[in-house]
Amino acid sequence: MTQLPGTTLDRVRPRRSVPAVDSDHSHRGKNLNPGAGGLFTTTGLRGLVRSTKALHKLVVKMRTIRDSRIERRWNVDTITVPNLAPRRNVRFKDSVHYEAIWYPLLFKYLKPLDPGPDDVVYDIGCGMGRTLLALSRIGVKKCVGIEICPELVEQALVNARNLRGGKCPIEIREQDASQAEYSDGTIYLIINPFGEDTLRTTLESIKETLTSDPRHVQLAYCTPRHENTLHDCDWLKFAGRKRSPFHNMTVSYWVHENR
Repeated sequence: MTQLPGTTLDRVRPRRSVPAVDSDHSHRGKNLNPGAGGLFTTTGLRGLVRSTKALHKLVVKMRTIRDSRIERRWNVDTITVPNLAPRRNVRFKDSVHYEAIWYPLLFKYLKPLDPGPDDVVYDIGCGMGRTLLALSRIGVKKCVGIEICPELVEQALVNARNLRGGKCPIEIREQDASQAEYSDGTIYLIINPFGEDTLRTTLESIKETLTSDPRHVQLAYCTPRHENTLHDCDWLKFAGRKRSPFHNMTVSYWVHENR
């Protein structure tokens, strides 16, 4: 079984739900006694932060300040979310609330994919383009963002134009992911932007492109709430999983090997 560098290769159990993250309530009633190994573990500290509202707000504020500093250097804004109109043109009605991933986590989760100058990267459900901006600065061949929300698309286009230090083109497409074209991609990023129906149809669209253009493909699924859908894809192989317990987030990695 293929394993990506920097990931753990957990045993794959098809047809079972894989909890993407621990529940916010998972620490209630548990022993946080340091002697029991609770408080001074990553999980124990995370539980303490979440259970203390003021401390949790402070941590969020510190993360936002750190992200703001990055965005000032890059001359972009993916933090200020515009007013979003109700989405009426969604095929499967399973869109997920928009929330950008923290920059340090983004860099961490991109690393096992090792994106390079020959890669065309699709961010499916790109929001205001944070991941695309990072990839452009890394220097891939091309970045493509798929986003259905026009307000987010508008800001993503502004960010693409304003980005300092970009090394490749950024293309933003206002489309339903289940109806988009994925023909030239080598890396696909899915940061939990939709539900199982859209995910299944999107994966089928990617698979169809491999018939006319056989190639090696990598896929990263962040917060994999519907991972069983990927287990059902016989053209994909599980390649590893990377967790960030303190941030309550997991990414699973998948590959299609061109033979």
